[in-house]
Amino acid sequence: MTTLVVGGGWAGLAAAITLTQHHHAVTLIEASRQLGGRARAVNINGRELDNGQHLVIGAYRHFLDYLRILDVGEQDIFERLPMRLVLRELSGTTRTLRAANLPAPWHLLVALMRAEGFTRAEKRAAIGFCIRLVWRKFHCNSALTVAQLLAQSAQPPALIYALWEPLCVATLNTPIAVASAQVFLRVLRDSFMYRASDSDALIPRRTIGDWFANPATRYLNRHHVPLLMNTRVTDLIIDNNVIQGVITNDGKQYSAHNVIVAIPPNASATLMRNHPALQTIAQQLAHIPYEPIVTVYLRYNADISTDFPMLGVLGAATQWVFDRRYTGDQGIISVVISAASQFRDESNALLGNQVANELAQLFPAWPRPQAINIIREKRATFLCTPQVQTLRSKTNIPINGLFLAGDYVTCDYPATLEGAVISGRAAAQQILALRSNR
Repeated sequence: MTTLVVGGGWAGLAAAITLTQHHHAVTLIEASRQLGGRARAVNINGRELDNGQHLVIGAYRHFLDYLRILDVGEQDIFERLPMRLVLRELSGTTRTLRAANLPAPWHLLVALMRAEGFTRAEKRAAIGFCIRLVWRKFHCNSALTVAQLLAQSAQPPALIYALWEPLCVATLNTPIAVASAQVFLRVLRDSFMYRASDSDALIPRRTIGDWFANPATRYLNRHHVPLLMNTRVTDLIIDNNVIQGVITNDGKQYSAHNVIVAIPPNASATLMRNHPALQTIAQQLAHIPYEPIVTVYLRYNADISTDFPMLGVLGAATQWVFDRRYTGDQGIISVVISAASQFRDESNALLGNQVANELAQLFPAWPRPQAINIIREKRATFLCTPQVQTLRSKTNIPINGLFLAGDYVTCDYPATLEGAVISGRAAAQQILALRSNR
């Protein structure tokens, strides 16, 4: 009997691909008209743009492995560049960190020694912090926040402001005052400890649909996997603590020995809350908090471009500036604002004008933008605090044949594309292991 995958985001697609690879019958059910979940392309005034500016680094090994499975050349989708962090204040003060041409982690330590715009004391503090992390194997008290860890490690406020805070907010989408230190350390470890190429930035050449969702759709279609689009699962069929299938919004029932629920935690909680055996986990999932991300697209003349594909901004609403000419969108600049709760109630007009003014300070020669479009993902990621780690569920739950997948499922990663595909693969592998043991 087939396995049902509920949800066509990156976790659901990874699960479906893994099962299909191993000749396991699977049907994917997706509530919307397109696959990709929260990482998708949208049409804005006739132009296809990402619903948010997502970042991929060389450490995303599972995602890059799926590109090979889908016969997608990395060089066709991304331009790989060695790590180069350029962080600039509106006043023009710039700090730069370039990876050295050395094996990990020496490429980072030498980069910190040679960093531009930092004082000698700040460099010594950063290097000492990294050495202590290596000595402690990147472990800390799981209750610590990033701010508490940095304070314990005597990191200077100027260094926190100019380096650690931007990195934390960018990777965890959570302010350092409440962000999980242990998850942040896992990100640092996997980005800088194993291979120098893990810290490479993969600058997109295509819109996000071409990274994964579109080639995944072609792969699943080629293997005759049923894709039920515009179909919402409204309930689970459970008998004697064993999954039997699902019910959809059109009243149909689909039978299955295994079901992978790969939808956001609040939607998963809704499916589970009416089943006594799942009420505890449903309550946990329902209490996972979210943090928004705002992406501002500004359209300029086609000849407008930045010096770098990615520029960090300090002390402003603007946090990261991306030049979209790499994706073929000349004159399009995207600005990312992570941990954007403070702008939740600000109008698009006011926020767009603020960002445009900040870019005018950074690039005085630029004209005013011709158009501004804003995309708000109100539930972009879970808020990655030490407390939320206790709420993140495991992929296997107390119903035989029922599994969870998604970037919120228990693992050491924050809410990332890599975390999503890891969870989808893990859920599929559990089903394959059960099949091999029968």
